Amino acid sequence: MPSEAGMEEIHQDILILLKKFHKLCVDNNIKYSLHGGTLLGAIRDKGFIPWDDDADLTVTRENYNKLKQIFSNNQEYIDMVFDTTSALPTQIRCKNNRQESVWLDIFIYDYISENKMASVLKKIGLAFFICFAKTPQLIKFTRVGEYKGLRYYLIYIVYLLGKLFPHSTKLRWKNWFAINAFTGSKKYMIRSNDQYRAIGLKISVEALDDYEMVPFEDTKFMVHSGYDEILRSSYGDNYMTPVRMADIFAYVHKEMRNW
Repeated sequence: MPSEAGMEEIHQDILILLKKFHKLCVDNNIKYSLHGGTLLGAIRDKGFIPWDDDADLTVTRENYNKLKQIFSNNQEYIDMVFDTTSALPTQIRCKNNRQESVWLDIFIYDYISENKMASVLKKIGLAFFICFAKTPQLIKFTRVGEYKGLRYYLIYIVYLLGKLFPHSTKLRWKNWFAINAFTGSKKYMIRSNDQYRAIGLKISVEALDDYEMVPFEDTKFMVHSGYDEILRSSYGDNYMTPVRMADIFAYVHKEMRNW
């Protein structure tokens, strides 16, 4: 983990990138929300959590498609590059010598059925496609992560099966499944390109429908008005209580292993 001074520089670079992304969204009528540790920091600390070395954002599929269209017409928008080559989060990076090492992770909300069996099938399908579309780099992270024994070999077999198909085809199939399969009456959504353990976290559409601006460092960014439901689903009911340093290092270590 970088030193305190190093983290401060990283946070400043992320903040520059977040401001550029926010401007893009405002200019093009795109809605987004801070997410994960970035959202938690905004609500609890009005800024970065000390150990965060990237920023997490969410968009609905409709807003994601707007972003994709903008970058397809202008590959480098306000000095940013839109990377859609992963089955996991889309990344936005900065085309700047100093800031090229920081990024924004973009998670996409898609519908999931309220029916228990259908929602389980959607989670299994998404997990399959994430394994199916893994790159060699991502399978290396899986190898050193928490998936051991039979679970790892199952992931690796699906990964090997995926090698028979072009990567672009695998991503197209995954996106079709995320958008169209087991959507139910469209009362709930999940982040279809999140980690395995987060795919199953259902969020009500009501929590995602509206947006508001919240303070973050020296500016303000968008969040879902239902951020309380989102944060409780990820961090529990006591998310406003800061964790101990020992818990911080354990959490960071677990997150690194999960990838």
